Amino acid sequence: MRFVKQQLEEIFRTSYPLTREPDFDAFWGDMLQRARNHDPRLTLDEIPDNPFHRVKIYDATQYALDGTPLKAWLYMPEEASAEHPIPAVIFFHGGNGSRGDHPLSCLHYVLCGCAVLQTEFRLQSGVTSSYTPMQRGILQGSWITNNIESPDPHDHYFYHAFSDQLLWVETMFRLPQIRPDKVAVMGASQGGGTSMIMAALEPRISLCLPAVPSYCCWERRIFTRTASGGDLAKYIERFPERMEQVFRTMSYFDALNHAEKISCPVKMQIALRDEAAPPDCAFAAYNRIVSPKSVKVNYFGQHHDVDMWQWLQDLREFCS
Repeated sequence: MRFVKQQLEEIFRTSYPLTREPDFDAFWGDMLQRARNHDPRLTLDEIPDNPFHRVKIYDATQYALDGTPLKAWLYMPEEASAEHPIPAVIFFHGGNGSRGDHPLSCLHYVLCGCAVLQTEFRLQSGVTSSYTPMQRGILQGSWITNNIESPDPHDHYFYHAFSDQLLWVETMFRLPQIRPDKVAVMGASQGGGTSMIMAALEPRISLCLPAVPSYCCWERRIFTRTASGGDLAKYIERFPERMEQVFRTMSYFDALNHAEKISCPVKMQIALRDEAAPPDCAFAAYNRIVSPKSVKVNYFGQHHDVDMWQWLQDLREFCS
């Protein structure tokens, strides 16, 4: 274990510089205000052929800041009511994922004693489209480069994708069946990075469970060409004169720059053999968190080696 311990000691000390622009706080403060003032016109259609007992499942639809219809599954235990509200968790899927064709993959979290909202990212593998036109540039099929040509970060794919997720967060706080003091966020990879950003933006979130979080340290991710960072590297190769513009845009959507703004407890999972969301990038963000925190390290784990049992234990403790 000497080599592993040495590697762990070194990576625990990882510190990468923040890349926030001067208007970073104003940029996100404006988004949060828009999300809170926006009427998403939520509709909840109960699934008629639900085969599960004691849990109601809803096909949730609401409308983004740009009018795009957004989809999610809402799992609500039957005992939840305005008179007896319960805890809740918002689950963000990984990159190129979706909420799923059927409401199945988050059902086990309900057994911990909470409602679950399983959201979906626009233009990935689900049914959520985009009313905002997205220019894909030279990389067809890469949503990370959508509208990267624009110097205004408000135009980039992530502005719309993250404002969509923030709207779902705000919606969860409005549901009468939900305890506003007991709302958690969780996810792996893209979902892990998104959980951190949402926890930084919305101080009412009371627990953050990010596993193998992506979207940390974009400059290093681009330099090392890891996962979607490789798509941005290809774009810069084709347009080297736009490198600073790309770095500036991505700095707004970097979980590293949000980490110290998280006020709730964070329980992170990191895999040391992760080649998609490198552990040094995750640790750099983790080391910036000033709220109560803990990290579970999977010494030989790779990107998809999420400890589901640990998540269930964390949620059960949160809901008790």
